[in-house]
Amino acid sequence: MFDPFSQEFFDDPYKFYRCMRTEAPVYHCDQYDFDALTRDEDVATQFAVEVITAMLGIPEDHVQQVRLWTDTSLHREPGQIEMAERGRQAITESTAYFYDVVQQRRAQPGESDLFSLLMAAEIEREDGGITGLSDFEIMGFASQLGGAGAETVTKLLASAGYLFARHPDQWA
Repeated sequence: MFDPFSQEFFDDPYKFYRCMRTEAPVYHCDQYDFDALTRDEDVATQFAVEVITAMLGIPEDHVQQVRLWTDTSLHREPGQIEMAERGRQAITESTAYFYDVVQQRRAQPGESDLFSLLMAAEIEREDGGITGLSDFEIMGFASQLGGAGAETVTKLLASAGYLFARHPDQWA
């Protein structure tokens, strides 16, 4: 049913995902001996965003919105290089949200969330002075961490599946 290395899959993976979500949301591929999870609540990007937002201390009821902003800002159509207006709007909205979170943490710091830890950090600047991070630096870090984490984890898991399928002796 599903060969992730076939030309047909490469040409239109969404056709396979749609079919698998309804017919085999947890699919075992005998040919390459791996499992594929196809429901939105099971995929790597969602997992990555949940881990990153938990590290940052984002409230659970805002996690999916952060994921949507991240996905929208990273989305490109085939051949598209520049970010679309929707992507720029997603960045504007996520920046405003992160600004509010930073202000909340400055008023009431947490103990172990990344926002609070970044606020407590001191760094040496180019002029040799020691300062804390600015709100803008903290917001930028959160934004980059979210985008990089979502993309990196997704690609890492896909690459791992591919490489383990090609080199099954490495599972040991």
